[in-house]
Amino acid sequence: MRRAEPANSKPRVVSRLLCRILIGCFVILNVVPWAAGQEAPTPSIQIANRASGLKYYETGQWGVVCNLVDNPRSSEAQLLLAVGFQHEGKMEFCNRLWLPPQSRRLIYTPLFATDADKQARTLGVESRLIEMIDGRERAAPPRRGTLLKHEAGFNSAILADSEADEAGELLMLLRQSASLNTTSATLSPADAPPMAAAYGALNALLIARHTLDLDPLRLDALRQWLLNGGRVWIMLDRSDLKWPAALLGEDWDVAVVDQVELTDFTLDGVNLQRAQHLDYPVKFLRILAPGFTVTHRINGYPAAMQKQIGQGQLLITTLEARGWLDEQHGITDALQGLDWFVRRDTERSRGTVDPQQAIKGYVREQIAYQILGRTPVLSVLTALAMVILSMGFWLSRSGKLEYLGAISAGGAVMASLVLVWTGMAKQSSTPTTLASTQLVQVSARQPYEQISGLASIYTAPADSSRAGIIELNQGGVAMPDLAAQGTGLLRMVWTDPDHVRFENLQMPSGAAISMRVNNTIAQPAAPRVLIRFDEKGVTGQLPWDDASSTLDPLIATPTGNMAIRMDNGQRFTAGEQDILEPGQFIASAMLNQEQMARQEVYRQLLSGTSFPDQPSLLVWRRTDSLQGVSYTVETVNRHESLWVIPLRYEKPTSGRRVTIPAPLLAMSSYRGEVADETSPAHIYNADTRQWVADLHEPTLVLMRFEVPPALLPLDIESAKLTLDLRAPGRGYEIVTLDAGQLHRSHAGDNPLGRVVVELKGDEAPRLQSDGSVIVGIQVGAFSNTSKSRGWTIEQMSLSVSGVAP
Repeated sequence: MRRAEPANSKPRVVSRLLCRILIGCFVILNVVPWAAGQEAPTPSIQIANRASGLKYYETGQWGVVCNLVDNPRSSEAQLLLAVGFQHEGKMEFCNRLWLPPQSRRLIYTPLFATDADKQARTLGVESRLIEMIDGRERAAPPRRGTLLKHEAGFNSAILADSEADEAGELLMLLRQSASLNTTSATLSPADAPPMAAAYGALNALLIARHTLDLDPLRLDALRQWLLNGGRVWIMLDRSDLKWPAALLGEDWDVAVVDQVELTDFTLDGVNLQRAQHLDYPVKFLRILAPGFTVTHRINGYPAAMQKQIGQGQLLITTLEARGWLDEQHGITDALQGLDWFVRRDTERSRGTVDPQQAIKGYVREQIAYQILGRTPVLSVLTALAMVILSMGFWLSRSGKLEYLGAISAGGAVMASLVLVWTGMAKQSSTPTTLASTQLVQVSARQPYEQISGLASIYTAPADSSRAGIIELNQGGVAMPDLAAQGTGLLRMVWTDPDHVRFENLQMPSGAAISMRVNNTIAQPAAPRVLIRFDEKGVTGQLPWDDASSTLDPLIATPTGNMAIRMDNGQRFTAGEQDILEPGQFIASAMLNQEQMARQEVYRQLLSGTSFPDQPSLLVWRRTDSLQGVSYTVETVNRHESLWVIPLRYEKPTSGRRVTIPAPLLAMSSYRGEVADETSPAHIYNADTRQWVADLHEPTLVLMRFEVPPALLPLDIESAKLTLDLRAPGRGYEIVTLDAGQLHRSHAGDNPLGRVVVELKGDEAPRLQSDGSVIVGIQVGAFSNTSKSRGWTIEQMSLSVSGVAP
């Protein structure tokens, strides 16, 4: 039976339908357009312009900022993070990023701080995100901030388990004793930057942590900074042995014997003894470290020692921090002996040279020589001089010499026009050229090569001014000359830690721009040079198969330099007859133009400097490309590298007769008192290789010559002492030290030049327990007591012959 419907049911259905239609129209007309008008969430910078590692920047140095970038989208984002200084509108430092959906990344960006206002205490910096949309860049509003600027100085930092402890107190007292401000930056493993550039403003780092907790990338950045000249102090009493071994590799040869606690002990240092009486015991690690130079001992065990690591210095202490302080927690003489760690050694800084400054002229010579050489200039000037002389002779014979001035002026104008025309013709015929010179220093024990280079790019007039791209494909940092950039924005873009692109580099037509390159490349197969000793000197082999590409090789040491003689292959020899005089670096009597330029580089690197710090082979190599650098524009390439490779010594067979040339015996001043006389250590500066001039008092000068460890214990049969001595009106005696006693021989008077003394038989020096021989000279009083004239040593060297053990 069918149910009866209400009479008003049909109007209700119609009304409900109309309501639904109206609601749908409202949604279509209002909600949908509103939703369509809303953009998807955009990536943004959540934390901007935070200093990485150090909290300050030093102008003229590299630093690093970090930004936290957020991608809130449900899709991936490809972005460009651009960071730049507000006062420098010509350059941006960029990272090309890929962010997964709904993710965040902490991005580290290296940047080079230029100095716009020397009085300003901060540097304005801004970061912005750039996204490519429909082939166009779409940039978000920049995030601005400031970075603290630090005045140039010797800056230190501490990485410790606790900020306020005695390790920080030691560092503060050392800085105070060195007349520096007592403030040091405080780091933590989380703050440690993942790239060496972030340590640019730092000189010294004290580490007093049991565990370092650095990931491999941060550990490698710290290692590279140390190799590039940093100073690291490890308090071994507060550290385990795992992370120093991971940091230093083959350079870490420390073995712990045991650990003791001390209350009464004596710190023995160089020319000092410090007796300590403490109320409570301090920890002391007794260790063996044959590869280190010990500066302080306790009961014969090292309390402080140091070692050269690449271009940097490593300091190790094994005595607890409290043991270096006195009863009032003040600085002691023993602690003051470690202040070199925070002190800018003015003598050492005067004895060093900037590698890029040394090769700067050589790079310019390569480009300039291609534009216009010396030969056409000399030819034109010689022709002008001949014309003037001929005309002067003819006018003099004719009685019209007064016309010579006008003719000379006219000739000078013509010569100038010829030179200008020749230069323009040469310039227009020279193609776009990329010339570079690199100084490649191979680390002695670490698998790294340190590269300091300069590149110069010449754009031929035939090529209109354009933008080019330079790429660094093995990491590192580079800085081009921004003077030619004009108004264009240059971008230095990191696509990954080892790949950098310079985009939109302006190339002025008919001009050259330069670029500085610094890099540290991990190179497990770095070239090595092994030399062998024989009766005549040393023999060795170049590390490359193509010996024809090597030019002007040289063995350089802190004591002197030797030329090497090549055979038809890769082998070379060097002996006493190959020792070069001061100021001479290439043995050839006649040098061509390129050799003169190379000798000038040698002169700047080696004369009066502490470079190199160990015996090394220096050799030039021509290459087809700039190592780690490529250029997208087609060029003519002219590349040369100066390699610095530390020498390794092969132990000779027992009973073999050997001769050690003088440059291979490391020389230093002997410090100590002998027979109630003191040999002053200040007379010779090993860093600058300079002797003190114009001495007046009678003086005993003893020098310490170290025999290479591979030849110990050498049975010395003879030695040859060579010195340049100028002591007019004075007498002298050659002396050797054996068992604490002086032995005198070969007396002379009034020396005014080269003195060569053969020491044989009983007069030959004896090997000391530390593997050295002590030889020197005693200069007497001036013969005329009423008027004293000064005296000086200009050069001293010693070669040794004997039988290998």
